[in-house]
Amino acid sequence: MLSAAVPTAAAGTPASGAQPRLDAAHWLEHYCVDRLTQYTKLCMASGLSPALKAAAATYASRAGTGTRSQPNVRTYPTPTKSLPIDIKNSPDGSPWFSETANTMGRVDNRTKVVTEYRLPLEAGTPYAVSGGPGNYMWFTSLVLSQYGNKIGRIDVTTHEVQVWEIPTPYSYPADLKTGPDGGIWFTETRGNKISRFDPVTFKFEEFDVGIPGALPQDIAIVDGGVWYSDQAANVIQRIDPYTHKIDTFPYPTPNMAVLDIDPGTPGVEGLNVDPNTHTVWFFGMAGNRVGYINTLTHELKDFAVPSLNAIPFCGAAGPDDAIYWSEPGVNKYGRFDMKTSVVTEIPIPTPGAWPVDVTKNTGSVYNALLGANAIAEIIP
Repeated sequence: MLSAAVPTAAAGTPASGAQPRLDAAHWLEHYCVDRLTQYTKLCMASGLSPALKAAAATYASRAGTGTRSQPNVRTYPTPTKSLPIDIKNSPDGSPWFSETANTMGRVDNRTKVVTEYRLPLEAGTPYAVSGGPGNYMWFTSLVLSQYGNKIGRIDVTTHEVQVWEIPTPYSYPADLKTGPDGGIWFTETRGNKISRFDPVTFKFEEFDVGIPGALPQDIAIVDGGVWYSDQAANVIQRIDPYTHKIDTFPYPTPNMAVLDIDPGTPGVEGLNVDPNTHTVWFFGMAGNRVGYINTLTHELKDFAVPSLNAIPFCGAAGPDDAIYWSEPGVNKYGRFDMKTSVVTEIPIPTPGAWPVDVTKNTGSVYNALLGANAIAEIIP
């Protein structure tokens, strides 16, 4: 076990000397080249690269207000400029998020106070995060220094940290979720594998996805299966957590560059979505489309978002029978109403916010603002 994570500061009181090892330009470049590989060329060809540059150039001067500056969006600045990336709910009922500089953060869902925790250097740079099993926030770590390529966990009460080295070197663990079998399932983007970590025995199992250069990315656990998106292969796959059989389903639109997938909300008649949910939603950055697969019938459907070059990035089901997603290309959120099928967009009040991961919490949706060094809360 490593030493416990050390709290740095609460929002509004930056810790002295607590600076990220990467500036925004470096991090965004790494994020695009290493995680979005195929999409980078499309980004440059379509002239969207200035959006990346703008987010990097303005991140230091953009801060949230902690007040409702727009009817349904509030922003909470992080104590240090550590570039929040992934955000998920934890066993303590509040969202935790990953940052650079060996740092993780927490937004108190009641007080909205943001606290950061500096991890031991051996933990590496935290990336994907997921709440539970146990009283832990689990995370993957990337190799951005001499450490990384690990599965780790932080106790949300004691803040003690443990990490385990992934067998495949430089695997680029992009996401992790708890499966129905109790295992921690994670993707290896560079390793081209879907893998399992046993939180009891601390043993690893790795499975090749079966498609060369597929770039497996995000994971969703629905209907007893472990679903994951293969960004370069333009397919979504499902592995049975017990038999390890893998099934493959192509996306309906070519060259979608899907990074994120998430479980849906209960559907309604007329959408061909089973009323007991049974959907995995996907967000096509290059296709500028959002859609879902019915996990029972395997029917796939998608639709265009209203804004051109929106870059639908990451999404989640909201508390109001709607699907929300981030649109960093136009600095907005998208929303699909499951009852009316109406798609709307919500402007983000912070310029150059570069919204990334999204997660549902009690009564609201939280979003990490990479370019603004803040966490946003969308209140329906």
